[in-house]
Formats: sequence, structure tokens, C-alpha cells
Amino acid sequence: MARYSRGRSVLIRGAILSMLNLGVMYGKGLGVEVDQQKALYWYTQAAERGDTLAYVNIGWFFENGLAVEQNYEQAIYWYKKGAEAREPHAMNNLGAMYERGLGVEKDQKKAEYWYAKASEALEPQPFLESPTTVNN
Repeated sequence: MARYSRGRSVLIRGAILSMLNLGVMYGKGLGVEVDQQKALYWYTQAAERGDTLAYVNIGWFFENGLAVEQNYEQAIYWYKKGAEAREPHAMNNLGAMYERGLGVEKDQKKAEYWYAKASEALEPQPFLESPTTVNN
């Protein structure tokens, strides 16, 4: 039963990644005509299933008015959702919104906070060897 459960979760994650990738393909015109509406649709599908990069991309759409009316408050919402999930791109974009005062009051300290959090999230974690492999 554990194998089935593990295989199912891998399959679901693959489907979510495919949704995100379809969004990228439509957004950039990779193998298909550029269609920002379809890109947003697929990002939304992935976001509804918890994909943190989809949160960032939806925030970007709202920040820049792609396929939706520009809405900084919605951009902030999606960037915060990603930041809460420890997505470094969301943290960085949230910092930029505070730095520029878009959708929020301009606040350099909050901008620096989010930039620092993004940097921390990107730092590689130390590799810990398994006790069974040390000196073997």
C-alpha cells in the first residue's frame, strides 16, 4: 500500500508540474502561439494544487497586467502566498513591491527583510552523510 501511495503522489506532482509547464509554454510561445489567457489558466490550475511557482507567476500577471487588469494588491496576495510557502522568487518579488511601493506603502526595511529571506531560502543546505556511508 505504501508503494501505491508514493507512486500516486509522484504522479500527482508530475501532473502539477505539467500544468505549470503548459503555462510557461503558452506564456512564452514555446511550441504554441503566445496566449496569456491560457497561460494564466494553467498557472491557476497548478496554484489550486499548491504549486508555489504558479503563485509567483500569477502574481507577476497581476503586477504587470498580463491577461488581467493590473492589480498590485492581487500581486501582493499571490507573492505573500508564495513567500509563506518559502518560495524564494515570491519573497524577492514581494521585496521589490515594498521597495517600489506598489500595492503597499513603500517600506525599505520590509523590502530588505524579504530580500534577505529570499537569499536565505536560496542558500544550499549542508550535506549530511548517512552514518552508514561515512568512511566506507
